[in-house]
Amino acid sequence: MTTCISMLVILGKILLGILLFAVGLLFVALLFPIGYRIEASIDEKHSAFDDLSSFHYNIRILGIRVISSEPKKHLFSKGRADSPKKKDKQAAGPKKEKKKSHFSNGKKGLAFFTMLLSQLQDPKNKEVLKAIIDQTKYLCHHYGPRKGKACINYNLADPSYTGLATGFISCFPLSYKKGVLLTPDFVSEEGYVFGYCKIRGHIRMIHTIRCAFQLLKIRRIRQLLKARR
Repeated sequence: MTTCISMLVILGKILLGILLFAVGLLFVALLFPIGYRIEASIDEKHSAFDDLSSFHYNIRILGIRVISSEPKKHLFSKGRADSPKKKDKQAAGPKKEKKKSHFSNGKKGLAFFTMLLSQLQDPKNKEVLKAIIDQTKYLCHHYGPRKGKACINYNLADPSYTGLATGFISCFPLSYKKGVLLTPDFVSEEGYVFGYCKIRGHIRMIHTIRCAFQLLKIRRIRQLLKARR
């Protein structure tokens, strides 16, 4: 009997240790800062909006490249023999590749944004719109870049649009920091953008979960989510 009790006590301690370890991992995952780094550049020779073929970007999280305009290099590509199929493709000659624009989905995104905006302008959804704006400001405050360097020249082909873009950019404190130079052009009649930017910051999952709870507390948002199902 004593042996059984002692075994149950040991088993209970093991389970308690596993539970505490899992809670500790969850706590660290929620509060641990996940660093990110974004680099982007556009050459002046290909700066028109209908070209932008020299647009390059890299997004790294914890030093690992997640999204990039550059093709991924295979880890064992050096000294690796080409397969027969690859040799046949090389002998056949290069295929004509269609040029893919980085902004090919711009119209779809604009249509979705217009539809979303029309929904939010409904008087029933005013509370939803206010909550989304508040939580977006909260996330921008905590997830926004902490350090950065940039030198960007831009013109949106219309002085009013250029002014709106400048006003929007000026809302971010990073645009006033040392090493950041933004030059709007209100004279040129052709839209263009060129330059480079390098920004760094970090995110914590606890802020995302907090915003999700704040939004789900609103009854109208829960109704909209149920309607989507």
